[in-house]
Amino acid sequence: QSLVGSFEFNASTSPANTYAAVNINATLSVLGVNLAVSGAALIQVSPSIGLALDLSITVATDQFSLVGGAFVVNGNFRLRVNTLSSQVASIGSTTFATPIPAGPYFKLEVSNVTLGVAGVTEFTAGSMFIEVNGSTVTAAAFTVGMKIADTPYVFGSAVFQISAAGFAIGARIGDSDKPP
Repeated sequence: QSLVGSFEFNASTSPANTYAAVNINATLSVLGVNLAVSGAALIQVSPSIGLALDLSITVATDQFSLVGGAFVVNGNFRLRVNTLSSQVASIGSTTFATPIPAGPYFKLEVSNVTLGVAGVTEFTAGSMFIEVNGSTVTAAAFTVGMKIADTPYVFGSAVFQISAAGFAIGARIGDSDKPP
């Protein structure tokens, strides 16, 4: 087992802009499961109350045993949230390649996911996400499939979106990683 990382805390008590910012970057290895965590969080108290968050977790295992079975869990998970009225380009010492859009904003994204019982059945996905940006909700899954006894089967991809203008649905059957 090991835990390695860094933690940074910044704060401002200026009446015009009161906030607390946290940056984290850590790796943890326990029982054959490796976690890499990185992210930044901002809690703002004035001029308005709000939260901005960008958190990424990478899980990597070859196999780990739990109650007599060998399991596989791999993937990249990312959560982005912003309740502030403006986009957030940086938090503390972290500058984002893509700013977090103005709120209300929520996005949960997973990529390169494998979940299952090692060598028997595994669920796989190239990427999936659900995003709420203002009044628009989008959900998508790309290159979704299964692996049964080491034989991969790719089912396809799908996108679903609801907004004030209406809704849209798209799907593609097969192994293309292009959006439907």
